[in-house]
Amino acid sequence: MESSDIDADIEMNQDLDLDLDLNETTAGAIHLEPNEDEASGDEIFVGDDFADSISIPDDDSDSTSAESGGPRPYSIELKLYEVLNNFKQYQGSFAFSSTYAAVPNPGLKVKGLGESCLRLPVSAEDAEKLLSLGSLSPFGKGEKTILDFAVRSSHQLNPSELEFENPGFSDWLQGQVLGEITTTLGIDAEMRPRLNLYKLLVYEKGDHFKAHRDTPKEDGMIGTVVIILPSMFEGGVVKLSHAGDEKSFDFAPDCKYSFGAAAWYSDVEHSVEEVVSGYRVALVYNLTVEGSTLSADETAVKPELLEILQELKKQDNPVAYSLENKYSLAQRRLGFKGKDRFIISNLIAAINRVGGISMCCGDVQVKLSEDEEDMDEADEDPSNIRPPNFNRARGVNGSVEVTLSGIEHVAGTYRHFDSGQIQWYSKLYSLGPSLDQIDSLNQEEEYTGNEGTLIHTWYKTSCIILWPTSEAMSIVQQVKEPLLPWESVLKIVTTKSPSLATQEEKESLEFTKLCALLERCICFPPPEDQIQRGGEMISNMLQNLSKDKAEIIEKDRIFEFANLVAPWKPTAKGPSVPNPSREGLLRILKLKSLFPKNLQFSFDPAVRRILELRSVMLNPELLFKILKTYQDSPRHEIIRMFESAFKGHPNVNLLLDLYKLIQEEIAEDDPARNLLLSLPLYDFHEFIIAGLRERFPLFYKKSKGETFRVDQSSGGQNTDYITMGYNSSNTEVTPSSIWQGIDPSVNRVTNYLLFLDEQPEPHRSHLIPLFTEAILIPLSKICSVLEDDMQKWRRYLNINAQVVEKFVNTPSLAALQCAPLLRENAIEAIIKYFPPEKPEIISYYLPAWNSPRCPTGSGCEICGPINQFLQSNNEHHYHVQVAIDESEHYRRLEFELSSYPTTQVTRLYEYRAEISVRYHDGYALTNANFTIIKLAEERYRKSKRQYDANIKARKDMLKAVNEPFNQFGKTPREVGDSFFPVVGPEPTASTSDDSASFSGRRANPFLDPQWFIDQLEDEDEESEDEGENSLYAPPSFF
Repeated sequence: MESSDIDADIEMNQDLDLDLDLNETTAGAIHLEPNEDEASGDEIFVGDDFADSISIPDDDSDSTSAESGGPRPYSIELKLYEVLNNFKQYQGSFAFSSTYAAVPNPGLKVKGLGESCLRLPVSAEDAEKLLSLGSLSPFGKGEKTILDFAVRSSHQLNPSELEFENPGFSDWLQGQVLGEITTTLGIDAEMRPRLNLYKLLVYEKGDHFKAHRDTPKEDGMIGTVVIILPSMFEGGVVKLSHAGDEKSFDFAPDCKYSFGAAAWYSDVEHSVEEVVSGYRVALVYNLTVEGSTLSADETAVKPELLEILQELKKQDNPVAYSLENKYSLAQRRLGFKGKDRFIISNLIAAINRVGGISMCCGDVQVKLSEDEEDMDEADEDPSNIRPPNFNRARGVNGSVEVTLSGIEHVAGTYRHFDSGQIQWYSKLYSLGPSLDQIDSLNQEEEYTGNEGTLIHTWYKTSCIILWPTSEAMSIVQQVKEPLLPWESVLKIVTTKSPSLATQEEKESLEFTKLCALLERCICFPPPEDQIQRGGEMISNMLQNLSKDKAEIIEKDRIFEFANLVAPWKPTAKGPSVPNPSREGLLRILKLKSLFPKNLQFSFDPAVRRILELRSVMLNPELLFKILKTYQDSPRHEIIRMFESAFKGHPNVNLLLDLYKLIQEEIAEDDPARNLLLSLPLYDFHEFIIAGLRERFPLFYKKSKGETFRVDQSSGGQNTDYITMGYNSSNTEVTPSSIWQGIDPSVNRVTNYLLFLDEQPEPHRSHLIPLFTEAILIPLSKICSVLEDDMQKWRRYLNINAQVVEKFVNTPSLAALQCAPLLRENAIEAIIKYFPPEKPEIISYYLPAWNSPRCPTGSGCEICGPINQFLQSNNEHHYHVQVAIDESEHYRRLEFELSSYPTTQVTRLYEYRAEISVRYHDGYALTNANFTIIKLAEERYRKSKRQYDANIKARKDMLKAVNEPFNQFGKTPREVGDSFFPVVGPEPTASTSDDSASFSGRRANPFLDPQWFIDQLEDEDEESEDEGENSLYAPPSFF
């Protein structure tokens, strides 16, 4: 389509009112939207290939806005179409023909004709002999080979029966003729075209071949070349049709003494008309190529094409165009043909300069559904002057479904596609034939009753898709592919940035490439020599980046990449989660040893960060490897590494086993061994105690989204090193200890205290106060304890309380100045976080309910007891068995009292959210049951359970620290001056608070709860009368 056609289209659009009367709309003048049940607006619905649907604004809104009435701007699809469809430089065609007078004699010998060569021009006598030697020519239909003289009539000889003695003929054919053919058809020399002999065909009078397309007969075949030998004949005209263009080649007048040559692409429809007289003898060749990369001079790209692509790059949605030729997957990889090749080559050159766009190729299948009558009307209307648009139906009642499939990346920014399909709801203009000029694949009729008959027609061709794609994301996606060869990785990260990219974009892209290469070295490391090569490349890339980029790599990126080495796989369905692991740490250590020593960033922050993580399982062998890696580093750096390790893993056994390893298995002259022995041992204990100080808050601080997981790369290694403290025989976990509720962490921490108590002075007096400070419970930074947090709180405070108990029972510890401080801290924490306030018994009173459908109201034998229960101040459970004749009444009450949704709000009990009402049908011989429970009682029970748990935990811990308390768990400091301790057993706690219930007319009288409630109140009064004189009084502390 010429530019004037586009302008006419836009002018026509401007004259159209958007609210068209469909009955008067001319064919081809509207674009039908998808059905409402399929999509709203123009959308690309994406299958398994992509996670989201892509919304695209309506296009022939190259049009005016109905509100503004202003001029309609070109859509980006239409602007790009106009540029691509009007490349003036391309002068090629889909077919070629020429005649040649001065041609070397081929010296053609045919088996069966004797030793002499075939004489030219071919005589009738020789032609008759060729007919006798040849066989009838078949044709293919699907997978079958058929002989049908109504379709094809000719004779053929195979190449094995032919021999050319004159090499000059082959030189002429593969040189001059092939050169002219490739120039006309638009085939680059880089595709390495070649002619391969296929058959010798002889047409006599009456022979012909009806319209057909050639099927590829060998790998790389893209076309057919016919060499007409000089002979006397009439007719045999070759007629060709492609993309709406037609050509005819009549060689009879010029080939009496000359050679004729014709060539066309394989997908061109062609026929050979009937030979009227004489004999038409032709050599048929397959035109093959070996494939090549698509390229064009980037400096010759049209500025308007660059401008449009830069605009396309900024949007999120792709554009697509159908091509002039059809391509199978194999043909795509050999290369595009003719005008397609010219357009795509120029697009690639432009995309390489702009960047951020992926060019893809695929198949487009169109399903056109039209009303039969509308089809006839559309055929009569010649007013369609729009560009070929595959989304446009011809009739008013028509609809179009466009599906893209077999999509693969061709050039530009890489984008990965799976084998799924994409439903395309945006414009899809054609750079080749229109929909009417493509042969249909299939057609079906659908009868729709009074609405007429729908005709469904399917078409298929090839297309290109230009998809805006982030350069950075593309690099990251490619490098993450585990099977990607290392050389391909290096090619990706060394590709030059687009020339039209801004300086900021180029720096961002170079930083992405550097990170991608570093990630590859960590997650999928190549051989060591290639790691060294990668390190040198990273060092060179850093020269062009700012200092803050190196800091980002040092502080964040290396740690992130190490977490990807051994991802944690959840037991439920879901993607793998990045997981800090020992394997990731080993990969970083390997890079540190192989990368250049003068890198602008350091691996040390990432190593320390991983060592501090509790989830990473350390062992003595790994710590020694770290020591070997850093043995040439300054001493303070090595100490910082071990500080991080033991802060994250405050485990004495890890330290002791490390020393045991170097003393028993490492040679005495090993530098790393001597380095470790030169470090002060008690510095390590300071690190362990610092780790305790950080580990203890894990028992009471709220999580900030950081979840500790078991290291998946443990490989069966000892996991005891992740626990804190000192592991000895009394810390072994057995089924019995678990059943008894023994916490092994308590023993490990108290064992460490005893371990420190055995150390020589002055280290003992220095380390134990540090240990004491580490386990002190904060009294001002923690919120009140919730029931859900009770278990971990009890664990934390139990550890603290039992450490205090060790101080109490160990004279050497009791004598330390820190002992009273530790005990006082424990008592204050118990008082603060386990308050002894008992929840008050609440009122259960609720207003009465008068059912509007009950004729007797409060005097009803059913409603009366229920209202009495609702208004009761201490009854919370109502239960009654229902007689058969009363079931309807109770069912109605269930509906009226319950919280079932209804539009009749006034008919429902106002306080229905405070009660639970259930009517249960009876089974077999049992009666139905009706139950009401006041929910306030459940809330009271919950608070009472929390109170009981608090009191029990408080009493257990106060006993451990030898602090006296009364039966309510209160200490002397809470009671005041009236406290008089009495040594004796602790009084038994009050009985549990069983449910008070109210029975109906047939309820069990022995279950009346009023007596229990009275007894409970009497017990509370007696307890209060006893005051603070009934106490648990432990022995004096010091």
